[in-house]
Amino acid sequence: MTTIPVFVDTNAFIQMRDLKDIPWKTPFPQATRLDIIVTPPIIKELEDFKTGPNERRRERSRAALSLIDQAMESETMAFEWKKGNPSVWLHVSRQTKISEDRFPQLDLAKTDDQLVAHAATHGGDAVVFSHDRGPRISARLLSVKTLKPEEAWLLPPERSEKDRKIEQLERAARERHPKIVLSVDATPAASIECVVPKLPPLDESEVQRKMHLFLAEYPRAPLKRAAGADLMVGYARSQAVVDRYHQKYDAFEQTVRSYFERLHLMVRKAGLIVAVPYMVTNESGVAAKGLRIEIQIEGDAWLTASEDEARQLLSIKALPAPPEVPNPSSVLDIPRRHFDGFAAQAKPRDAVRFYWADRPKMGDTTASLTCEDYHARRSWNDDSVIIAANAAFSGLLRFHVTASNLPDPIEVSYAVRMVERDAKWDDPVIVERLREIVRVENT
Repeated sequence: MTTIPVFVDTNAFIQMRDLKDIPWKTPFPQATRLDIIVTPPIIKELEDFKTGPNERRRERSRAALSLIDQAMESETMAFEWKKGNPSVWLHVSRQTKISEDRFPQLDLAKTDDQLVAHAATHGGDAVVFSHDRGPRISARLLSVKTLKPEEAWLLPPERSEKDRKIEQLERAARERHPKIVLSVDATPAASIECVVPKLPPLDESEVQRKMHLFLAEYPRAPLKRAAGADLMVGYARSQAVVDRYHQKYDAFEQTVRSYFERLHLMVRKAGLIVAVPYMVTNESGVAAKGLRIEIQIEGDAWLTASEDEARQLLSIKALPAPPEVPNPSSVLDIPRRHFDGFAAQAKPRDAVRFYWADRPKMGDTTASLTCEDYHARRSWNDDSVIIAANAAFSGLLRFHVTASNLPDPIEVSYAVRMVERDAKWDDPVIVERLREIVRVENT
């Protein structure tokens, strides 16, 4: 096996394509393995660059240091970066100190000369890989092999900050109006098909099992009637309080049973709720003023503000909370009074947030949201939540977007239809649906 050790400078990580993707077979046709060797002075430069102002230098230094960390976690301080012929390995040099007496012709205060000294110390077929002339000249003086990268191996020239600002000004001059795009995560045919699951009721053994698991989380408290001195001073649970707690817990158990017996019906109801995700993007450099999104559903359905609200409207209830365990009371307890004489002051609206202009109520087929100042290059995600009246629903969801400085409104529409299908309790879609709807009510 022929291994070629290649000592790289800092620019090899910053100004070149990923080193693993360079066609190393061209300069080294005899190589079966190529070791990219990173030395301490190069690592130090990368550490310095990772927090600098230059974006390319900063991001590529961070990426290189991440790879170096990966190599350092190995006992050999190396890992196979890319399989092939030759295979490419990233190797962290174990040599940390270079003797100045050995290389009097080099200035070891310079990073480039330190790199050359490391390659010369390694000896053998070591190669200094750099686009800069300085380290290649120093290497040749020490009879160390060098390799200059091909132009095709370099990244495109980086634009200067001045170039970026000029481009921004030119774009702003071209853009007098915002460019708003509304997209829906739907099929290419601009239609949305939703399945309403038809499940069988849980059998008795499964109802019992789920009840047992749930009640184990909220066990009955072992309350007993107090006696003796506690009753004398009035600090105890009376028999009436204890009996009332047990009665409430009995009712709690029955409600839990009823919940699991009717769970298949609630899952079907939940299938009538459709959350259609959409995204509004301002692709221009101009803010949209007074952006308004109007939503309309056509067909036997209505809109609602959120999925939680939709579940409330369809009476998809949560599991009941257990009754509160009564604490011993004392005749000396004095109820606390809370002073609420100061009403909370309304906060001013945030100009960049979306607010309901027309919040949908039960049965509403239209709704609208507004944002006073929709910034340039901004994207915003939300869900349009539909409640279908039945499993045979078929209709059209429409979006109408306007702004005071938008020349023409944006019109987008999607067909929505429901399909009822038989399902099983262990279907992945059903398991995910249960995670959404099976919850314990707030106490």
